[in-house]
Amino acid sequence: MHLAALNIPDLLINLWRGILDCDKNNDRKTWQDHGKTKISRWEFILYLYCLGPGVFYNVLPEPYYKNFCKLVLAMRIFHQHKISKQELLDGHEAILSFCQEFEVLYYHQLIAQLHYIQPGVHSLTHLGTGVVKAGPGIISSQWTMECTIGNLVEEICQPSNPYMNLSRQGLLQAQLNALKSLIPDLEPPEQPIPQTGIDLGGGYALPCAREKTPQNLQPCEADAIHKFMQEQYGGGECEAVARWACLQLPTGQIARSAWKEKEKHFTKVQMSQNVKVQDQSSPHGFSLAEVEFYFLLSVSPDNQHALALFLEESFQTLISCTPGGEAGLCIIPVTSIMAVVGMVPHRPFGDNSEL
Repeated sequence: MHLAALNIPDLLINLWRGILDCDKNNDRKTWQDHGKTKISRWEFILYLYCLGPGVFYNVLPEPYYKNFCKLVLAMRIFHQHKISKQELLDGHEAILSFCQEFEVLYYHQLIAQLHYIQPGVHSLTHLGTGVVKAGPGIISSQWTMECTIGNLVEEICQPSNPYMNLSRQGLLQAQLNALKSLIPDLEPPEQPIPQTGIDLGGGYALPCAREKTPQNLQPCEADAIHKFMQEQYGGGECEAVARWACLQLPTGQIARSAWKEKEKHFTKVQMSQNVKVQDQSSPHGFSLAEVEFYFLLSVSPDNQHALALFLEESFQTLISCTPGGEAGLCIIPVTSIMAVVGMVPHRPFGDNSEL
């Protein structure tokens, strides 16, 4: 936890800002300009590994930016809940390449800059093998351990014999976890579906917040639905639908829609209408999209399909997207939605570029 969240971010950001001892000819103005764009201070992990590739684009020189992206790639892989063999190999290769390039880019084999190579840089090379031995970082790091210790301590009711009580609570929790793994029905759902909601199966559900009566569609929306019905069912018309505001995913996330989010005050908008969608036509196997709204399409009286109307986004290497407009509207089954993703406003080419 400390390596990824504190040691490496502290080293890199200090190097980039020129806080560490460095050459007097180093241009600090770039980082002064970058600092002016920061309103508040984010945690290192979110700032570096989530927002970093977008924040530092066109700020870091290209060789340094590419080197940094290799670190981000590896860290994201090593901290997944599930890691495939190929992903682990890719992450291990990326972190080794980062460490080798780090010495060339920052150290330059100069004794005066030897202190740039801190122990944490070498420790990164062991993360890949550590996943094989102890599992993904997200479940074997101090995040999980500290959370578990805190939960067990909260369950101790008597101050006497604290270590014995803590051991006893740990044993009881382990037994409960084993029972719940064997009999999943013992654990009630964390987010029960309201009575007014609809269970779609497979962990998907339409919880609540919907129109009571169908409303007429915009021409572009009706065209998108007509195209979908033509492709899937050989034809059909739909001029009005009752819109649903959100969708519950198997991951436990709630995917919202632009229809309801745009009605809220900007201080209450949750911005969770951007989703990751299965897309076999994409080289990556997925695309990003913004949900306009969800609706049920009746193919026959006894056959309804839950669908989502999307505003497609163009997928880039940096995952920097621009709206596709009305021409990008399309219909997909909600079961194609994999997860909710964050879409942070991004101007890759300066303040005058498109968001």
